[in-house]
Amino acid sequence: MKRRVSILVLLLAGVLANVLFAGSSADTYNIKRALESLQVQDYESAAKFLGQEIQESPDNGYAYAYFAALCDMMTGYNGAMFAFAKRALPLLPKKETTLKSAMEAFQAQVYLEAGDTARALEQWERARAYDYGDLKYYGYIGEVYEDMKDFDRLYELGDYMLNKSKKLNKEPLSYIVMVSALNGQKRYDEAIACAEKGLKLNNLEKNQQGVLQMLKTQAVMGQKRYDEALVEAMELSKVSVGRAVNLLEEIADSSSMQPVLDSIEAAYMREPGQMLWPFAESDIYARHNNYIQAVYQLLRGAKTGDSAEALRTAGQYVVHFMGDPELAEQLFHQAQEKDPNNAMVWGNLADLYHDIGRYDDALDALDQVLRLDPEQKDMNIAYTIRGRVYMSMHNYPRAIEEYSRALVSEHDLDSWPRMAELYRVAGDSASAARTIQQGLMEMQKDTTVDMLLAMGDTARAKAKVPQMVRKQNSASQHYNAACMYSRMHMPDDALAALRKSLENGFRNFYHFAWDQDLDNIRDLPEFKAMMDEYKAKVKEEQAELKRLMETL
Repeated sequence: MKRRVSILVLLLAGVLANVLFAGSSADTYNIKRALESLQVQDYESAAKFLGQEIQESPDNGYAYAYFAALCDMMTGYNGAMFAFAKRALPLLPKKETTLKSAMEAFQAQVYLEAGDTARALEQWERARAYDYGDLKYYGYIGEVYEDMKDFDRLYELGDYMLNKSKKLNKEPLSYIVMVSALNGQKRYDEAIACAEKGLKLNNLEKNQQGVLQMLKTQAVMGQKRYDEALVEAMELSKVSVGRAVNLLEEIADSSSMQPVLDSIEAAYMREPGQMLWPFAESDIYARHNNYIQAVYQLLRGAKTGDSAEALRTAGQYVVHFMGDPELAEQLFHQAQEKDPNNAMVWGNLADLYHDIGRYDDALDALDQVLRLDPEQKDMNIAYTIRGRVYMSMHNYPRAIEEYSRALVSEHDLDSWPRMAELYRVAGDSASAARTIQQGLMEMQKDTTVDMLLAMGDTARAKAKVPQMVRKQNSASQHYNAACMYSRMHMPDDALAALRKSLENGFRNFYHFAWDQDLDNIRDLPEFKAMMDEYKAKVKEEQAELKRLMETL
């Protein structure tokens, strides 16, 4: 998305304003009206005028170029954007280098989103060729190299920018690219020296200063000099608290947690209104499975900073990791009092209500989510949760309908195996088989364990579960593994995975009680003993949290 915004700013703020006075094929009546419509985001009118221009003058490259820009503004039109951009290039005049580079960039974006990195890079290079002094294309190319972890080519790019281009060697981006490359190559001394040179530039913007300081801190961390990294991270917090918090969490993970917490606490005392500090402390505690302190720090921050988000996050921790749905509901309602239009809070309530069997309340909460956030920009799993609620209510046709919506609105590919299972339960084996085939086409190579089980491919599912856990070694992934092993009638493995999930903090006993995936182990004596063991621990944890809450 960053790339698209930059290109559109280029087109609308610069090129489009100039061509209104160009006195050429860019200056026709239809083009003028189309550009005026684009500037006020009247896409329907813009499309009408551009279509008319193409009909009257099929060789007018500007019409195709602005049609590509129009498609870029509207989601879901990648194919059309690509086609118009490609058509525009040979028709645009040679002098229109800015527009031509944008057309190459549009094609690069489509290739990148399709996962064709090689062709995306080729297009970015073509875009850059129109002006080797245009910084943004170096940034785009550098991002791709970094995503590919091709630090040798990233270094070559940085070396060109710093040492071989007079136009670029004083630009902050040149130093950012080079330090990123040196960090990737683990040449930390050189990375630190390069970052320090970049930080002395006179034309350094605040955001660029933050990036360079962050890269310098990462280089110090790479040398395992964590005390110094902590100092650098706190220095970074003066220009970018968010980046600093991320690095502080990494330092706490890599070395000793307490010095990091002490530094954050000192910063919080200096800036009690800065809510990222209690969030940082909470996140560090949560990553070490200390959810009592994680919740306490959020509540402490909410009291100081009047933060609905802190209350909402605390509620999530309480329901999933403290096993206390009553307190979670209270916290969600307190968050609503501070921010009544927060769709995320309504979504969290819906999830909670489903877990404790209050299905009508869950559906009412989801209605509020979709009223407040119809495009699901914030709470993007409303239809998935609604499908789950209707499935628990045994209303399978409606559950299928909601999961179908989740596929379109939320891109939730796990809806495919869920729908297939619902069709199977309803006795419609033909629809189940068809759904599996459609899902496999959508998933391509990334077939989930759920889909493999829906296909009846137990052998591949068994092999994939350990990979799933290794990819994200978390309480939720261990719980997912327990569910998968249970469905495959592997009780010993299921119980072992469930214990790991509990050891890592998962405490949502209401979820354990209804989740059909655990049906094959729920009646085992070992399962019941495990639940009793951890319910006793939860009572102690809940009592300790309440004691801490009384101090607020």
